[in-house]
Parts: sequence; structure tokens; C-alpha cells
Amino acid sequence: MGYISGSDNMKLQLQQWSERPRTLVLMLAVILPAIALIGFGLYHLWSIQRDKAIEAAIQRNYQQVLAIAEKQIDGRAYDMAEEAIADGITHVVATPHCSSDHQFDFARVRAARDELSGKIGHRLKLATGSDFHLNHENLQLLRRDDRAQYCLNQKDYLLVEFNEFSIPPSMNQTLHDIQLLGLHPVITHPERNGILRTQPDRLLQWVRVGCYVQVTAGSLSGVFGRRAQDDAWNWIGQGLIHFVSSDAHNTARRPLKLRFAYDAVAERFGPEKADALFLANPRAAFEGDPLPHVPDVAPSFVPPRRKRFIFF
Repeated sequence: MGYISGSDNMKLQLQQWSERPRTLVLMLAVILPAIALIGFGLYHLWSIQRDKAIEAAIQRNYQQVLAIAEKQIDGRAYDMAEEAIADGITHVVATPHCSSDHQFDFARVRAARDELSGKIGHRLKLATGSDFHLNHENLQLLRRDDRAQYCLNQKDYLLVEFNEFSIPPSMNQTLHDIQLLGLHPVITHPERNGILRTQPDRLLQWVRVGCYVQVTAGSLSGVFGRRAQDDAWNWIGQGLIHFVSSDAHNTARRPLKLRFAYDAVAERFGPEKADALFLANPRAAFEGDPLPHVPDVAPSFVPPRRKRFIFF
């Protein structure tokens, strides 16, 4: 029969006590990462819930701000429509920007038009179109079957706007491609484009190949500066202009008014010219008909002389 001596028993107890810290360390090495992982998961879940709550709050605030903004816009549009009626305007085409910075939503534009038409009634005929920026993405849109949504009253006249920093030589082919699609490009407010003001021969070239040109009524009264005013008047006299539009944005600096510009053109060029630019041609474009007034362009284009300042 065997036995354990006192010294051996003490050694065994010491060995057992020495192994306990080692076991405890191993347990902590497993449990602590697990606790940390669980804690991280709970924190992540809380963060997600918090972010969703913040997102929901932002969405609610955004919807509230959007509703207020749309209500203000609706009110301003109604005021502009009343102003147009008082000015003697009978047809209006709403042409919001279609560009990289301004997404064009045809359904939303039409819905806004219908709502305003319901308030105005038959006193003003409202249609839609777009101010179509000639960039690569937009040109792809024109190749789709629904390209008419971008045109005036969904016919075949398309307002086109150029970049103010660069108009590449390839623009000649771009305008030609638009014509091959069966559309009539109408170049908008070139008198406000610095490139075209310094290179008016390009505008002349586009007119000669069948493009049309529209200037802003405010330019004729100097709203956009003396250079724009001078060029707008000179280009009308040279036969480069086919339309005068309001390009209205508000009821203050850029109102929906044309009478002042019509009277100014009639005074300088006669009532027949004013009727063509403000009545006959716009009505034809509205209905998708050929323009009745396409003036002859001078065989040689002479840009207006600019004042030169010499410093000694």
C-alpha cells in the first residue's frame, strides 16, 4: 500500500496552485476578446440605429424644407404668370435647365405646369421644354425615343446652351447631328456668352447652316451689361436673331415681361420686325411649324468696333 509523504503532498499542492494562474490566464485570453467582440458588436448596432435615427430626422427635415420651398416656388410661379398676363403675354414655355448640375425631371415639370395651369385657367397657355446644355451626357439623351420632352412644347425646336468656358470646334458637328435627328437648334442668349461675344463668326456660321438664335429681352435694356446689350442690338440688325425671350427667373430683376423689349425693337427696326421676333416666330416654334421670318444674313460679317484704351 503506497502513501504520500508530507513533503510530496506539499509539492503536489504547490504544483496545483502554480497551474491555476496559468489556467486563469488562458481563460482570460479566450473570454476577454469574446467580451470585446460582443461589446463592439453592440456598439456597432447602436451606431447603426443612431445613424438611422439621424437619417430619418434629416429626411423629415429635408421633406419639410422641400415642401416649404416648393410652396414658395409655386407662389412665385403664380405671381410671374399673373405678371405675364398683365404684360399681354399669351403663351409661356417653362424651360428649366437640363445640365450636369440640374437634373431634368420631365414628369415633375409637367406636374408643376398642370398645377399652375389649373390656377391660371385659359388666360395663359403654358407649355414645357428645357434649356438643354450641350454636354456629352445630354447628347446621349437626344438619341432616345423620348427626346421630344426636351423640346419646346414637345415639338421639334430645342433650346441649346453652350459652356461659358469652352466651346470646342467639334460643336459644329454636334449641332449638325442634332439637325439630323429632325430637331431645330435654337441657340440661347449668345450675347451673354463671353466666347461667342469675342467669336461672333461662329454664331454666323451656325445660322448659315440652319440654326436659330434667341436673345434675352433684358439684354436689350442693359440688364446684363453694356457688351451684351450692344451685341444683342447689333445682331438683330445683322439678321442673326430669330427670337426674343424673357428668360424669366423671378418677379424682380428677371421678370416675365416682354412689352418693354417689343416696344424698343419696334421703335428701332419697325413693328414688322418686332412682330416677327416676339409673335410670329415664337408662335411657329410653339406649334412646331417652320419659322415665317428667317432674315437674310449679310454676306460679310463685320463685328462691332470696341473702344480701345491706350495707356502712356
